Amino acid sequence: MATASNQLDKKNLVRLSKDLSRILRHRAHDLGINIADDGYVYVDELLNLPHMKRTSFTEADIKHVVSSNDKQRFTLSTDESNGKLKIKANQGHSIQVKELALKKLMSPTDIPECIHGTYFKNWPSIKQQVIGLHRCNRTHIHFAAGLPGDDEVISGMRKSCQLIIYIDVEKAMSDGMEFHESSNKVILCAGNKDGFIEPKYFKKVIDRKGNPIS
Repeated sequence: MATASNQLDKKNLVRLSKDLSRILRHRAHDLGINIADDGYVYVDELLNLPHMKRTSFTEADIKHVVSSNDKQRFTLSTDESNGKLKIKANQGHSIQVKELALKKLMSPTDIPECIHGTYFKNWPSIKQQVIGLHRCNRTHIHFAAGLPGDDEVISGMRKSCQLIIYIDVEKAMSDGMEFHESSNKVILCAGNKDGFIEPKYFKKVIDRKGNPIS
């Protein structure tokens, strides 16, 4: 059972954060939760889900998860029409969200760096000429505007990533790809019509020590 939000231990904090990500990004429809065109869901509907009731998470717990999340994955807001608290995931959806608040980036100069983090085990398939990066079950491929730890880089790649792929945004844009920025500064691209960003759009690939990868 979860404790009060100011005493929420690390295990339950992670558990609730993962639950929120799973529901808001992927399973709202499956669970019968009403998700608005802008991605918001009422907090009281979430708390009424059977597994949420069993764990006794509260509105205060959800507020705590949102405020303490270093990657700013979620946004809370109050519905002006009824005063009810609502929450959304800022990016990472596999379900379609028609009006997710994304800023379209109009020029390569809007994205000084666009990097994707991955792992050695994934590189053999990624580097294939007709594959590259794929959005998989999500609506976008995720990128960061710099390395974890750089100023203003909040999210976009895991700190544990072993390989860094730098994207040639100018070339990708010239071929018709669109790039957007989420409210927590993650750069998003849906890729080509099949959801891929091919290796021809890779500027360079290095490991975390700066060594080139081929």
